[in-house]
Parts: sequence; C-alpha cells; structure tokens
Amino acid sequence: MIKVLTPATNRKLATLSQIKLELGIEENDDDNLLNSLILRMSGKIEDYCHRTFAKQVYEETVSGKGKILLLTNIPIIYVTSVTCDGNPIVDYEIYNDEAGELYWDAGWTWDTSVWWGKATDNIKQNFTVVYCAGYLLPGETGDGKPLPSAIEDACIQCVKEAYLSRRDSLRVTTERIGNYSVSYDPTPLLDKLLRGWVRIC
Repeated sequence: MIKVLTPATNRKLATLSQIKLELGIEENDDDNLLNSLILRMSGKIEDYCHRTFAKQVYEETVSGKGKILLLTNIPIIYVTSVTCDGNPIVDYEIYNDEAGELYWDAGWTWDTSVWWGKATDNIKQNFTVVYCAGYLLPGETGDGKPLPSAIEDACIQCVKEAYLSRRDSLRVTTERIGNYSVSYDPTPLLDKLLRGWVRIC
C-alpha cells in the first residue's frame, strides 16, 4: 500500500524555454498552448511509464523478505522512518537508490528475536517506510538527481510534434482553435523513445 504524503507541486518534464528554443520560437503568442502541451505530454509520459518522475514523499507498506526491502518509487532521495508494528528500525541503509532497495543485516523477514531475543521461526511481516523519491525536474534545484535526459527529451519531442502537427497530423483527434485545445496521441513516439523506462506493474 502506498500513500502520497507530500505531492509534487510541479510535474512538468520540460520547461517552456526549452520547448521554445527547440521550436525556434521567440514571441510569446503561443505560450499558453505550449504550457498546456507540456503538462499534457508530461502526464502521457507518466501514464506510459507507469510512474511519477517528480519528487514526492511517500508512505509505503511492504512485506519483508530477506535482507533487501524493495520500495516502489525511485530513485530514493532519503528515508525518514522505517517501522514494523510501531517498532522503529534504524540500522538499515539505502543499498541502491535507483533500484529502490533498502538493506538491513538483521533481515526484513520478521523474527521476534530482533526485539525480544527469543529464537523463533521467521514470520513474514509488513514494514512501513516513509521516504522521498523522484528526480529534480528541469528548472528545479535542491536535493536529488536530475531528470534523465531521455525523459526530458521525450517530453520535448512529444510537445514539438504535437505543436507542429496540430494542423495536419492524423494523430490529432480533436482541436479547438479558440482556447488552443488540441488532442494528440504520442504513443508511437513514446514507444520509440521510452520503452526501456516502462515500469512493469
């Protein structure tokens, strides 16, 4: 079970300035349209990859097994707490932030001897982890790794193709001139650029 404790305030996978540079646009006439396309294509990329790339704080309950506890959201930036039945665990370490792995030498498969010093058979238990995961999106500063260039480039290319193809592409399904509304299916381009970034659910 996963809960988002602190949602991202920005989920744009590219900036307006990047898009305008790519398109060679200097005027501001289409800024509203381009911002709308950035948001829409960023959402399409998240849906396609089955993951959120922006930094968020999560509370996740995970079943323990072995010495590696696998969290869903990556990369891990920091872990605030790990508990099991209200008991804090402190002697773990982030083993692989990009894979979402926490290492605990005592073993995540629950053993009551961890708490009471009694030798018993291992009993599977759930561990609750509060942690921050995700990337710094373009234009952001702070802790964390920058968004991989492949994701950023995919957003730029999808926005660019949607913008340039809005008059004649067969993949434009709807368009409203008055409020710059356009619908565009980026799936073929995402299949080409981001197939390796899809998370298997």
